[in-house]
Amino acid sequence: MDGSERPALRAGGSARHPAEKPDRGDPVPGRRRFRVTIRFYTLILCVLLVMLLARLGQGWLAERRLAQEQEALERALEAKRAEILRLQEEVAEMQTDAYVERRAREDLGLVLPGEERYQVIPED
Repeated sequence: MDGSERPALRAGGSARHPAEKPDRGDPVPGRRRFRVTIRFYTLILCVLLVMLLARLGQGWLAERRLAQEQEALERALEAKRAEILRLQEEVAEMQTDAYVERRAREDLGLVLPGEERYQVIPED
């Protein structure tokens, strides 16, 4: 030092020349050291946000698909219940004497005792 420049004071009170670079202990000379900045934290936050939104989107799509499947199953269940009701009514009708008599007359050509059966033969 030639006396015209005053050394800068560092934290802790020791003097350092302004042109002197601090020793950071870089293991490889000339290699740029990674510094954590606000840009880095913003990037990490954005990546985490995208991952969170992707997961929420997957959950929403799965919930929507399950709701549609549930609606389809409820419609199918209602159709099956209606079919069961129709079949129960048909079974109840088949158990009546009137149904049995009608089917015997129409399908088997049977008659009650004392009745005569006539069959019309169409002309060609």
